[in-house]
Formats: sequence, C-alpha cells, structure tokens
Amino acid sequence: MSKRVFTFVIILTGLLFLDNCGNGGGPGAPGSSTGLIGASVDVTAIIHSTVNKTAGDVWEIDVQNGFCADGKTAESFGDEYAVMTVAATSYDATNPSGTLYITRYTVEYHAQNLELNLPPIATYDNTTQVAILHDSSSPVTALIFKGGDKVAYWNALLNGKYNPAVNMPYLYDMKITLYGVDAYGTTFSVVVHRTVQLADYATC
Repeated sequence: MSKRVFTFVIILTGLLFLDNCGNGGGPGAPGSSTGLIGASVDVTAIIHSTVNKTAGDVWEIDVQNGFCADGKTAESFGDEYAVMTVAATSYDATNPSGTLYITRYTVEYHAQNLELNLPPIATYDNTTQVAILHDSSSPVTALIFKGGDKVAYWNALLNGKYNPAVNMPYLYDMKITLYGVDAYGTTFSVVVHRTVQLADYATC
C-alpha cells in the first residue's frame, strides 16, 4: 500500500469514528427532542377545559358571546384551556432520569382548509413551572384561547374583511409545544396536535 493511500485510510477511519460518536442513532441522538435527558417525554392524555365544564378530548370552541334561549341569560363565555398529562419514562430503569421541568409552552393555529378566507388566530407563548419526577407524570395546563381573542375572531368575521363562503364550524390545526429542561440545563420539547372547531355553540 502506498503512503498516500495509507494516509487516506487513516483520515477516513478517523472521520467515521467522529461521526459515530456525535451523530449515532438511538435515544441519545442529537436529533431526538428528549433523548439527551435520558427519558421519553409524552403527552399521555389531554382534556379541553372551558369556563363552565370539561369537554374531554373534544375541541369545540364557542366564538360568539351570546345569550341563552330565554334571550336574557348570558352564555358561559371566557378563556379555553388544555389540561395535559405529561409523563416521563426513563430509557434505562436501572439509571433513571432526574426531575424534569416544563418551563414554557406555545400554542399555534393553522386553518386546515387554506382555500377558505379565515381570520388568523393569535399565537400564545407563555411561561409555566411544572416538575415531573422520573418515571412519573404531572398535569400541565395551557391557555389555548383567550376570551377576548374569541371576541376579536368573531368581529373579524362580521366586519367583512374575511369571507369564508361556507358555514361554521371552521377547522384549525392546534399545535401545542411544551418546552422543558432537566437539572443539568439540557433542553427538550414535546409537541401535540388537535383539530379545533370554531363556531357559535350554545354554552348555556
């Protein structure tokens, strides 16, 4: 083997070794949002909570602040929330992950039918502080739609700026992203999607 070929083989071997060290597959891979914290973090349940009830995993949002059938009693109208159960499961039970902390969340909406002329919905970016012990779960509550923003959405439909040309409900994809950190400062994120339906629902 010539000296030039031998040198090339040495360099190639070194590059392959570095690549395997930094970008290997499996739970610890940098491409994983939760691998570097030693645990899988998942939203195992999610419930829609309104001002007067919990609606389970059903996402009908009333955007018209109206009255009940008697014409006198105001409907229940206000902020909407998602209550999530977030679980951490260690990859190695003999070497469990430490306590994890959810510190922030965002809520984004995108119309599912892009051909409809629908109003945009406000994006929410809020802080929170929830601890999740290793191999355990904790509830995380996220504000997903402010009452005032629902009024603004309804007014946007009425003022003629938007003309969907079809009847309600209007469907949006809701994307909730939870951001967290472990005790060593390693960050992670978890995403959950739901379809929400916006309309003038009776909430008496």
